[in-house]
Amino acid sequence: MSFDRWNLSALIISIGMVIGGFLAGNGIARVRAADRVVTVKGISEREARADLAIWPLRIVAADND
Repeated sequence: MSFDRWNLSALIISIGMVIGGFLAGNGIARVRAADRVVTVKGISEREARADLAIWPLRIVAADND
C-alpha cells in the first residue's frame, strides 16, 4: 500500500508542476506581448505591419585545452 501512495503522490505533484509551468509560461507570454504596443496621440487607428525583427542568438565555443 505504501508504494501505491507514493505513486499517487508523485502523480499529483507532477500534474501540478505541469499545470503550473503551463500557466507561468502563458503569463510570461502575455506580459511580453503587452510590451509590443505603440501609443500615439490622435483619434485615428490603423494596423501597421512590422518591418523589424530582432532574434538574439548566443554562440558558445568550448575547448578542452
